[in-house]
Amino acid sequence: MAMSIKNKLQTVILIVVIIASCKKEKITLIKPAPITLSSLSGKEFVYDSLRWAYYNSGSGSPSWDEIYLSIPPRPEWFTSDFRNAKTFLRLDTTTVWIEVKSEELFDPRLSVQYVYNIYSSGLVINVWPLNHQLISKKAAIKIKFL
Repeated sequence: MAMSIKNKLQTVILIVVIIASCKKEKITLIKPAPITLSSLSGKEFVYDSLRWAYYNSGSGSPSWDEIYLSIPPRPEWFTSDFRNAKTFLRLDTTTVWIEVKSEELFDPRLSVQYVYNIYSSGLVINVWPLNHQLISKKAAIKIKFL
């Protein structure tokens, strides 16, 4: 069977349309700029409904217990320049935000204190002395960048 000129022309047009529709424009991906502390200046982030957890290092020497709150890792926040931020804690029984100091500023003369430390690019708040009544209670953490 011989194809008519009309059928040949339709076949050629169909092939051209298929090839043309498969041609994609080159897309250039632009990597977003990393978040820097200077771009966070003036911003506040609140992590609400966190729960106090208990950790026991187990047997061995030395062993220790911790009661703590933590937020997920944020490596772009927790750099050596984190001193340009303030950390606050709000217990579930109050509306008052308590400023939390770095663990480096721990003062054993205070009866109760909350201190933060940065582990694996995440923030952890500990209470000293241990208060087992906090375990599983809700609290909130606020980070305010200056």
